[in-house]
Amino acid sequence: MAPKKNKAAKKIKADINEMTIMLEDSPTNKINGLNTLLEGGNSFSCISTEVTDSGYAPNLLEGLGHMRQDSFLCDLTVATKSKSFDVHKVVMASCSEYINNMLRKDPALKKIELSDLSPVGLATVITYAYSGKLTLSLYTIGSTISAATMLQIHSLVKMCSEFLMREISVENCMYVVNIADTHNLKETKEGAQKFMRENFIEFSEMEQFLKLTYEQISEFLMDDSLQLPSELTAFQIAMKWLDFDEKRLKYAPDLLSSIRFGTISPQDLVSHVQIVPRMMQDSECHRLLVDAMNYHLLPFQQNILQSRRTKVRGGQRVLLTVGGRPALTEKSLSKDILYRDDDSVWNKLTEMPAKSFNQCVAVLDGFLYVAGGEDQNDARNQAKHAVSNFVRYDPRFNTWIHLANMIQKRTHFSLNTFNGLLFAVGGRNSDGCQASVECYVPSSNQWQMKAAMEVPRCCHASTVIDGKILVSGGYINNAYSRAVCSYDPSTDSWQDKNSLSTPRGWHCSVSVGDRAYVLGGSQLGGRGERVDVLPVECYNPHSGQWSYVAPLLTGVSTAGAVTLNNKIYLLGGWNEIEKKYKKCIQVYNPDINEWTEDDELPEATVEYMLVEMDDKSEKVCLVLNGKDVLETLQEKGEKINPNHPTLWRPEYGSYMIEGTPGQPYGGTMSEFNTVEDNMGKRRREAASVLNKNETLLTVTSFPRLGCPGFTQPEYKPTPVEKGVSKSLFFPDEAINSHPRFSTLTRNIRHRRGEKVVINVPSKCVLCLFL
Repeated sequence: MAPKKNKAAKKIKADINEMTIMLEDSPTNKINGLNTLLEGGNSFSCISTEVTDSGYAPNLLEGLGHMRQDSFLCDLTVATKSKSFDVHKVVMASCSEYINNMLRKDPALKKIELSDLSPVGLATVITYAYSGKLTLSLYTIGSTISAATMLQIHSLVKMCSEFLMREISVENCMYVVNIADTHNLKETKEGAQKFMRENFIEFSEMEQFLKLTYEQISEFLMDDSLQLPSELTAFQIAMKWLDFDEKRLKYAPDLLSSIRFGTISPQDLVSHVQIVPRMMQDSECHRLLVDAMNYHLLPFQQNILQSRRTKVRGGQRVLLTVGGRPALTEKSLSKDILYRDDDSVWNKLTEMPAKSFNQCVAVLDGFLYVAGGEDQNDARNQAKHAVSNFVRYDPRFNTWIHLANMIQKRTHFSLNTFNGLLFAVGGRNSDGCQASVECYVPSSNQWQMKAAMEVPRCCHASTVIDGKILVSGGYINNAYSRAVCSYDPSTDSWQDKNSLSTPRGWHCSVSVGDRAYVLGGSQLGGRGERVDVLPVECYNPHSGQWSYVAPLLTGVSTAGAVTLNNKIYLLGGWNEIEKKYKKCIQVYNPDINEWTEDDELPEATVEYMLVEMDDKSEKVCLVLNGKDVLETLQEKGEKINPNHPTLWRPEYGSYMIEGTPGQPYGGTMSEFNTVEDNMGKRRREAASVLNKNETLLTVTSFPRLGCPGFTQPEYKPTPVEKGVSKSLFFPDEAINSHPRFSTLTRNIRHRRGEKVVINVPSKCVLCLFL
């Protein structure tokens, strides 16, 4: 019988003293000094485990670096015109696509000529290849990028780009742009130009600004996103560049055509622009001035005179709330217009000329129009207080003008813009429900009657879709309606459309893309009571059919709706279940058919100053650690419990904190009894995390503000060119470190134009800076 063949030895991986060896499964009792794995009939499994020596890779690179320095086993020479470097093929080919490709074509290659590279740049690249580290500076970064780009070392190019953006400042930003442009670093160039646009005033004070070419400064002045406190500043900056060299004056007409003179106030045109000799002597420059004057002299023609030179720079789409009835009041109406900034903070923009409720709002050609509504809050007889008022707000100058009133008084109507016109549809007044339609023509400042609807209708909603005004639901013949009709402005005619699936009134309607949406509102329940309508319906103008989409999270009627960034925002409104006005903002994303809740509408807030009291010196200082206090309060509050009763937010000063109710107050008079108690709770909550001798003040002005040593820790004012406030009294450290607040400070300073020193005599404050 042939002898049995031994089975192939099974290898088992084991770790001993951090070294990996291979054991062979064999009949021997000892292998390499190890005791048998099978002993006394007992067995156990031996599982392979992968371990890593974290120091291996750095040690390997360090060893290779020493070998290169000693020219040991170097098998390739890379050379510039003036210097050669001995390297290892395997190292350079592993990180450089360029060298890798060359060696794949000719593995025996001994030398690579890189005559276009500088010795400094190539040496830096080689250092990076052997260590993954390098020393960068703005003085040598150009040669490093050239070498990394030519040798196709993408990770090094990325490192250089990131370094440039970390080091950018108003002093070197143009240098960064030029380097990025030279080496085709698109993202870096865009990032540097964005930095320049955001800091253009500071950059214009640098010597580098005067070295800009005509093409470069023209590109900046043409940019819509250039951030300046006013267009007058843009004009002054342009003149500064032109006046630096008289050879540049030939560019004046073309360069100044980039200035939006129509957005400069008439007073500034006369006081600061007209007095510049070139604006009166050069015919083309003078025409720019005359066009701007005419634009201001003809306010009712401004819609048709709109152009690039009347468009505000840096404009962005934001949410606005216009008037209405605040949730905390029973009777008073609001005339406030609020906007929400990038940090979701609501800020007061302006006030309407008069308070209103149930008014309609529309935006056309960059102007805000407010029409009709009620001038009194009388829930029992709203139609009696309907008005025909019609006003226009110009955000560029923060001004209102009264336009021709509507022909009829209207409340609970709808207002839409189409093809440069505004259409007011239906509604009601003291004469009852209306079927009439009127159209406003901005160029003539006149209203014109148009074809009326077949039946009177109020409390409906409308939106423009497929070139027509789609009117849905509402209150018809004393009942909530499902009826839908469409108005064609081109033929001045109405046509019935397929009805809604759910009757509703006091709802909203908006269009996103090629679909119209009807959302919110109320109808009558089975017992005749008013109930919220949660279902949302979507209209396809091509098929003429309605379909359901995701329902609302919270039922509301008389809410506001608007589209922003292809999403639908539903703001506030009356909730029938809770019998109060809600402060919620519901957001619908049509792409995923989903509703989410956004930050709420503004609510009552309490702002505190954080101060430290020194009993010995009897001195009170502002404490500049508001950020630390806020983080502590947020960690103990909303980060643990999303429904925490208080929301803590930063404010302008680094010594300030703001406490906002986590849940809005209700809309009844009884809610007033809870406000004071709520304020006390917020104060106690904030005080619980303060240090000894620290307390909170709610005064609007700190008496020692601006006196030496008024902050803790103490900082001196920074009236220097690089300072944010450039204040004689106020240190930059007292301003919240968030970029939003430093930008706000710069803008206020530039709008003011000059420093103002006011010394107020005081027996208590003996020493002032001035």
